Amino acid sequence: MNLKEYVNKKVRIIDIDDKEWKGKVTSVDLAINYDDIDYDELDLKIDGRDGVVAFPENEIKSIEII
Repeated sequence: MNLKEYVNKKVRIIDIDDKEWKGKVTSVDLAINYDDIDYDELDLKIDGRDGVVAFPENEIKSIEII
């Protein structure tokens, strides 16, 4: 999955627990840049909430641009 293609896009994510999340992707942290993470992470600004939520690639069941 190429998470970089979603940066600055509004998306709907279904996580591995089948929970739906909607918001704007603010950035992607690549695992290659860190010693302590194994998967790339997508940072999502959730609609109607402050802050961002990080989604490791292995916890994203599906993602679509909306």
